[in-house]
Amino acid sequence: MDVNVIEPRNGCHMSQQAHGVKELRALVELSGMVNSSLDIESVLGHAMTCVQELLDAEASSIFQLDAEKGELYFRLALGDAAERVREVRLGMGQGIAGWVARTRRPLIIPDTSKDPRFNAEVDVHSGFRTRSILCVPMIYRGRLTGVLQVLNKRSGREFTRDDLEILTVLSNQIATAIENARLYARLNERFTLTSCELRSTQEKLLHAERLAALGRLSQGVAHEVRNPVTVIGGFARRLKKELAASESAQRGLDVILAEAERLERMVTDIEDFCKLPAPSPGEVDLARLLERVLQSFSDWMNRQSIAAEVLSDGLAYHAWADEKLLEIACRNVIQNSIEAMPEGGRIEIELKTVDNGLALRFRDTGSGIPPESLPYVFEPFYTSRTRGSGLGLTRVHRIVCDHGGDVNIASVVGKGTEVLITLPMAPHEGGQGSGSAPGGDVEASRSEG
Repeated sequence: MDVNVIEPRNGCHMSQQAHGVKELRALVELSGMVNSSLDIESVLGHAMTCVQELLDAEASSIFQLDAEKGELYFRLALGDAAERVREVRLGMGQGIAGWVARTRRPLIIPDTSKDPRFNAEVDVHSGFRTRSILCVPMIYRGRLTGVLQVLNKRSGREFTRDDLEILTVLSNQIATAIENARLYARLNERFTLTSCELRSTQEKLLHAERLAALGRLSQGVAHEVRNPVTVIGGFARRLKKELAASESAQRGLDVILAEAERLERMVTDIEDFCKLPAPSPGEVDLARLLERVLQSFSDWMNRQSIAAEVLSDGLAYHAWADEKLLEIACRNVIQNSIEAMPEGGRIEIELKTVDNGLALRFRDTGSGIPPESLPYVFEPFYTSRTRGSGLGLTRVHRIVCDHGGDVNIASVVGKGTEVLITLPMAPHEGGQGSGSAPGGDVEASRSEG
């Protein structure tokens, strides 16, 4: 073992014959304790408490390596000043712990006041006075994971080579335990993510099946309803002409005509929803598509003092999608935003890449959606407005999901709504290419096409 040791002045060592059995028993117990559970924080706390007792130390700590920053941070600290040092970080080579981490060599310091490597900054921060240190590196499969140290013998004596051997054996056990806990946490996280993804996929499949069944039912109902509604509307218009002199009859006929027209619009919406084709994907320039959709709403938006802006990082974004269907989805989202801002407001559309493709983020400053309504916004015929069939967001959801994408909505009443749509990127573009900003600012407002 390559050990940098400043020999104790009085040459005093613990007698291995007197304490060997006790130390061996303690090491066996500590090894079993360290590997007894994956609740690493609890295990380390108990193990280091036992180490302090075994080595007669006043305090102890485990520094873990932050490989990205090249720094050591307190993973665990025991002693009177433990709480005050948790935020302290040491660079590689800084202080005794930093020296041990950089050289990977254990170190015994019987008198810190005589060693230039000792950094008193931690003592100043904590109020603890460090007189002597025993410090060893923690190595796992040849890789440094941190540093283990104990401070100050309670008896006033100095740390010995026997103490060093005990701490070295334990440091290897702790390094293995920390790594095992880290791997377990990663596996558990992956399992949790997989379980969540599975539940999400099941929910999407059930939702799709529900929509398909409802679509078939709605198509049949719409077919049966269209003819009677058309007849009712036709006869109501004829009666309106013939009963021109009767004011009360005119009011009644106006109600009949308005309701008949509403039913006709609903039937049309249902038929359009049921006739949505499967996507025929190709390369779609999202900026151009959004510019075209926004332009179609310009008159309506101008009347309501609504401004719109497309935000991007100056790159071109090409999705792999059916352009006509994607345009329908974007039109529905933007129309909802306009209807939510009758007194004016702003729409921002952000384009960016995400891990699984491309994202369109629509934000408005409208009235928002109540939290109790958010879980149902994609359900057919669910709407809080007097006009419309409640199929707009259902249509958006179906189109996006048919493309293998996803759509999520967040909203705060009185502040606005955010709709996030993710789509696959065009394969030969790799998601984005070099180009000018897609769309730029669009400060005019759009019309109801």
